[in-house]
Amino acid sequence: MTERDEYLRLRQGAEARIGVTLSEKYRLESLLGFGGTAAVYVANNVVVGRPCAIKILHGEHKNQAELVERFRREAFAANRIRVDGQPHPNVVDIIDAGESDGHLYLVQELLRGETLADYISEQPEQRLAPEVVVALMRPVVHAIAVAHTAGVVHRDIKPDNVFLVDRSALGRPPLPKVLDFGIAQLRDARITVNDRFHGTPAYMAPETFGTPAAVDARADIWALGLTMYEALTGRNPFDRPDAPWYAIMHAVQSETPPLLAEIEPALRAILRRCIQKLPAHRFDDGAQLLAALDACVDPDNTFDVAPGTGAERVKDAVSGAGFRCNGLRFLGPWSGVGELLAVIELEDFAPLRTLSLAEAPSADTSKRGGRNSGGNDIASAIAQHDACKLLASLEISGGGITVAGAAALADSAALATLSALALPFNRLGDLGAVTLGEAPHFSWLHTVDLSSNAIGNEGARAIAQGTLTGLRHLDLSHNRIGDEGAKILCDSEKLASLESINLDGNPLSPEVCAELRARTDKLVLVSQ
Repeated sequence: MTERDEYLRLRQGAEARIGVTLSEKYRLESLLGFGGTAAVYVANNVVVGRPCAIKILHGEHKNQAELVERFRREAFAANRIRVDGQPHPNVVDIIDAGESDGHLYLVQELLRGETLADYISEQPEQRLAPEVVVALMRPVVHAIAVAHTAGVVHRDIKPDNVFLVDRSALGRPPLPKVLDFGIAQLRDARITVNDRFHGTPAYMAPETFGTPAAVDARADIWALGLTMYEALTGRNPFDRPDAPWYAIMHAVQSETPPLLAEIEPALRAILRRCIQKLPAHRFDDGAQLLAALDACVDPDNTFDVAPGTGAERVKDAVSGAGFRCNGLRFLGPWSGVGELLAVIELEDFAPLRTLSLAEAPSADTSKRGGRNSGGNDIASAIAQHDACKLLASLEISGGGITVAGAAALADSAALATLSALALPFNRLGDLGAVTLGEAPHFSWLHTVDLSSNAIGNEGARAIAQGTLTGLRHLDLSHNRIGDEGAKILCDSEKLASLESINLDGNPLSPEVCAELRARTDKLVLVSQ
């Protein structure tokens, strides 16, 4: 029997149930949805006259113990996701479950609207604006965060499993609801199911293909990231409609999706962290991702910490200001890590989106960087501290940071949300530039300031040929970069996204300056 013949046989069987009453209570009115595992019907509770939706497991699956268990588990899993003792408003409400005449069924609220997948496909460019994506996905992420807290991992998050309830009659926006907890997904034209795996291959995290039993909340983070990616770009980078599951598996495990430059940098950084190949490099769970989204859309409320201001005084000042800070700017001179930790460990500042340790402006900028100390220790503390795991912008100036501090920052997957990094007036040298230029977690930084760091041609080469492929603005002014390094930077194909590159104050010959000026309008050379 061909796959189409099997499909037609199952569908005829599903349609034949229309008109049946289950458990003397639920009359099946029409077929709402259909797949290889189950069928979904519009039904009516004839006892109380309430419409509902009923999902029925196909009869030929009733002897498959694992599938039956997963079907029954859906009601239990979904009903564990509660807020203040009530069903989560963004999870489909499963009202009842039972068996009637050999039919296993689940009864859930009847939803009117469309899936997120359908909504995306209806848009003129088949993509949504960033603010719309955040508005629709934030409640979904909240539901998943609560699920993770309750010990539930969805394992099949995708646009088809996010339903947008139509509330236009009430003058309100759509209400997102997460579908299909704890059950094998309904098969559709894009999916090839293998008995070893549970989920939709194009949305499954790389680790689920190897050790599905070890899947945890971070697999949902991957799928949430891809769902947002598809909403923003109009496509899933791993979806191959006609490819077998093993071809999709290979794509998921080996390919890195391009993150479009037009996506707002903070949101792009969140997506990038969601779809890291290694689970340890993603957000730990839905709660972390939710905090990142909240910080992404909230305005930056930055508080200036004057030299010598104790943590309690900072706390009092912020409380009196009447707003919750998500940014701190320590005005120098500063010394050591104690002052920083004392302040960022106050709950008022977690999570931070911006953190700056900078001296107060000086008329003679060439003398900056000599009064601060402990830069390497501070870099290490920031790389490891929970309050800094959602940073979008980080500045540490004039702290004597060397390659050791650069390595601490470069090795921290927790800083994968960074979009701007400034380390001016330090002591990085070529080796520090190499360390930062090769950091995989910094490949989507859009602004980097490494001015006044004694970086020469080798450091310039590492930056030009490394992983900083998302850069838009690069400041390498007042270093030791010569003609060779300048040409390498300006010719770099990996830095094709650059809108400006500042090489002012480097020992460049007049001839090369004139040549580079003629070739590009991105170059900044003030003093030449």
